[in-house]
Amino acid sequence: WCTERGRHKLEGEPGCERVRGFRAGEVLPGGIESHEVGALCPDETALRTIELAGIEEQFRGIDFLAVLDAHALHMLAEHAQKRVYLSGELVVREGEQGEEFFVIMEGEADVVIKTGDQTTRVATLKIGQFFGEMSLLTGTPRSATVQAKSQLTVTVIGKNAMSQVLSRTPKLADQFRR
Repeated sequence: WCTERGRHKLEGEPGCERVRGFRAGEVLPGGIESHEVGALCPDETALRTIELAGIEEQFRGIDFLAVLDAHALHMLAEHAQKRVYLSGELVVREGEQGEEFFVIMEGEADVVIKTGDQTTRVATLKIGQFFGEMSLLTGTPRSATVQAKSQLTVTVIGKNAMSQVLSRTPKLADQFRR
């Protein structure tokens, strides 16, 4: 049940929305009831705009994406997905074909390689670092396994989105032909 201005509604009915993890009618920090903050909360379009701006900013910090103009960065951001992996989950496996490229938003991931029966951690990736780009861009199999060291939130760019940007940005494509 949700409460909207004293009237009970079933969750999912119009006017019974969740507000940043709170149900309508629940008391938020500061003693404000969630149904009272509707005017303060941005709509979905505004939230998406904020999310895209954050993704674009993240992409600007990646060296090989620095050649992209604002339109290309925006296009990549629009096609990006957010994923969450639990501690210990494999994100990519060594030897698999790469169809995606990952940027770490939160958490850490271990990069491990296998030589015979030995598994060796070669790096730990943190917020803002990325992986999977070479396999995605060159078509070679993944050179390492990446495993979430903690809960891991990543932005994912798929092959189709990257192909569209590569076809429109010769400078970026040239970086991978060398």
